[in-house]
Amino acid sequence: MTVDGTVEWEDEGSAPGLPERIEAELALEREQALEAELEREERPPEPEPEDEPEPERAMLKRELKRAALDRLENAARTPEEFKKVIAEWDKLASNEARRLRDHEISRGDVPLEYGRAMDGAVFPASFMEPRQRQLMSGNFIDLIHDCPFELHELTADAALSGMLRRLRDDHKEIFYWHFIRQLSCAEVGRIRGQCDRNIRKTRAVIVRKLQKELLRVLAARAKAGRGLSIRQRAFLEGGINAALDGGGDG
Repeated sequence: MTVDGTVEWEDEGSAPGLPERIEAELALEREQALEAELEREERPPEPEPEDEPEPERAMLKRELKRAALDRLENAARTPEEFKKVIAEWDKLASNEARRLRDHEISRGDVPLEYGRAMDGAVFPASFMEPRQRQLMSGNFIDLIHDCPFELHELTADAALSGMLRRLRDDHKEIFYWHFIRQLSCAEVGRIRGQCDRNIRKTRAVIVRKLQKELLRVLAARAKAGRGLSIRQRAFLEGGINAALDGGGDG
């Protein structure tokens, strides 16, 4: 301040010790930055965040139906409600059985002649015959044992196989041509050099013999508590004609 009271400002660069102070502050900042960098290098790496758990898998439609059916079954109290539950379970069981049948390898009720192609240069008509189609598809059992003297190998039932094995050779031949190949008595007679009357008489003897043995086998199975088909039960009860001519499984 001057004598007349005015203030005189000194130049910024003329302040004593200013460059030294700035240099000290810069050195301090550099030192702090270096320490921070060293600290980051010495610090162990942070573990990567784990993947978030996957959302719960959506339930399938049939699982939802089964869960709903379980709740319905637990809540059932009256006979009508239990009948509804049983009907729903039967429906699910039939659907499951149908789904499994789609993966089963079986010929079913479709005739072997179904889908037969016309005679051609690449696939002649002889290739479309049932026996040839079985051979090409790998069903060799029927062809290997397609013989009057090995017809007992054409059934998986041990009792029936034994009955057929014990037949006389001439009876086996008549049984094969008449019952398996579906030839008439006259045609079988021409093959064997006999008249059709003799073939019919021999056929009756074969049928009676097999019926007696089959009755003993079915009676033993029924006594042991094994299940019998409708035709087998009818045959066992004495309705031989109904068992031979009627429907049902056998």
